Amino acid sequence: MPIVFVHGVASRLEGGHDKVWATIKEKLKERVAPEIASIHDQVWIEEAYWGDDGVPSIKLSIPDNKQVEKIFEIKKSWILRKIIAREFDEDFLPDTFGRLKDVVGYFLTRVVDSRRESLNAQATLFLGDIFTYLDKRGTPEEPGEITKNLLNALSKAHKNQQEGNNQQKLIVISHSMGGQLVYDVVSYFLPKMSEMPENTEFKTSTGERFTIKDIKDIHIDFWCAAASQVGLFQEMKLFRANSNNPAKTKIPFPDKYLNIWWNLWDDNDYLSFTAEPFFEEVFDDLYDSGKSVSKAHTAHFEQTDFYKDLVFVLKQVKKEKWNRKNFLKKIKGEQ
Repeated sequence: MPIVFVHGVASRLEGGHDKVWATIKEKLKERVAPEIASIHDQVWIEEAYWGDDGVPSIKLSIPDNKQVEKIFEIKKSWILRKIIAREFDEDFLPDTFGRLKDVVGYFLTRVVDSRRESLNAQATLFLGDIFTYLDKRGTPEEPGEITKNLLNALSKAHKNQQEGNNQQKLIVISHSMGGQLVYDVVSYFLPKMSEMPENTEFKTSTGERFTIKDIKDIHIDFWCAAASQVGLFQEMKLFRANSNNPAKTKIPFPDKYLNIWWNLWDDNDYLSFTAEPFFEEVFDDLYDSGKSVSKAHTAHFEQTDFYKDLVFVLKQVKKEKWNRKNFLKKIKGEQ
């Protein structure tokens, strides 16, 4: 029973992501594999790593601390500029009082400004990966590098699935932006690419190759989209398959390539969104991490409860013999 993990933005090997993935993989082996397979040591678990094909390092556009200090030495602060220039016109008092309302926040910001470069780098990496994917995800004929990385990982999982018995199921777990990648693949890339000649070959940025024959029959039996923004992206009409979908009309479930979709969001995580208002037959669920706003987005894979919940839902799916409609009736009735 193969498991594919799809990470989110700002994940780089040089930034320690290899350790993060190693921990997640170990927990999947320890806590999930024994519950879903009779021979759990043989559960194939891999990551669809795409971090190196995200946005390149951003440096030149970020103001450095020395540049900021130099400009402040020349221009002085806003209050000193007004006093020195004697700008005591009719705008002086309203402008001054308007700024004084934020004086505490302003000086606190100035105190932490020494970390601006690192904070800017994190923000640009986060946003840059999103923009890079949207701009370079490609087409079915010429998929982008990030898209090819996911398709290649799914092709290897599908091969492993075929090598087992008929009970083998393909499980995909995504985090954050990884959810948008998965949805784009099952709703747009796979449907379009399956119509292409089977011998059409693609090469990933790491030199691995796969063909249409390798991917055309991929079917994800269970997908856990943790902390995703799939609903948000649909509301903004950013998916290729549904960009022209009429407002207030739910998107049909992409059942040719997907069976069960568990969309998991945390009420304390302002970067995770509900999907049920936009898609038919999705199981929208709340995960209560107990973490603050700053930590809730990445808490899932660190907590035992997430893996327990994952196993519970998988067992419910198995009880219903992987029938989506029966599973949805049963699981929603128990909530």
